[in-house]
Amino acid sequence: MKVALVVHSKTGHTLMFAKKIEEALKRDGHETDLIRLDFDSPQGDQPHGEKAQVTLKNAPDCTPYDAVLAGCPVWAFSATPVIMTFLEEARGLADKVFIPFVTMGFPFKGWGGTRAVKMMTKEAFEKGALTSPGRIVMKMGHKIDKLMDKEAASVAGELKKR
Repeated sequence: MKVALVVHSKTGHTLMFAKKIEEALKRDGHETDLIRLDFDSPQGDQPHGEKAQVTLKNAPDCTPYDAVLAGCPVWAFSATPVIMTFLEEARGLADKVFIPFVTMGFPFKGWGGTRAVKMMTKEAFEKGALTSPGRIVMKMGHKIDKLMDKEAASVAGELKKR
């Protein structure tokens, strides 16, 4: 399966999670492209939710992929404006497996992680994607490396089912 991992990461935690997912997928024989979104907008670095105006410089066309995994940190209890802009503008998501993933500082998924995943899932579903459950990694009060490894393996297992 050809998989795009599309990531917005400011501090590097979400990028680290994406790389762990990529490693797990490659071990299972998937072909992957890790794309770190670049943008040209001061609002892209601010937690404005889905109302921010963000101009992406390198949004990929999802058409050549079998699956698209999109990840971002949780900001203000929401998915970042950068990843939401990517999903709103995404081309070729119809009939692709879609799995969102997020990292967050708070120790409980309900403190923003669940909402961020729902926002991303809703946008992808509206584009015709075949949505799968999102993955949430919390930093505070958790062993982040072990949690990332566990969730990366879970994502790889989800794609094995397809």
